[in-house]
Amino acid sequence: MSVASTNGDNGYTAIKKDTDFEFHGGVGAKYFLTDIVHLRVDARAMGLPSTGEKSFTANWEFMAGIGFTFAARSRRRRRPSR
Repeated sequence: MSVASTNGDNGYTAIKKDTDFEFHGGVGAKYFLTDIVHLRVDARAMGLPSTGEKSFTANWEFMAGIGFTFAARSRRRRRPSR
């Protein structure tokens, strides 16, 4: 989130014209320990503009967590009845 303030000096127009390319990408995986409890890991990469002229900064995020599935159904496949 960005916050900008201008004091009536046409600063808004300068901010409005300042556009930079950003890249966001990620991947994640979920591993079920039981039908209800799972582990989750995520990795994200971001290419964001830096203060230099036409330069980028690479940022990374790595996250892990534990999750719970409510009203879980059995993941086992049942054989169709013949």
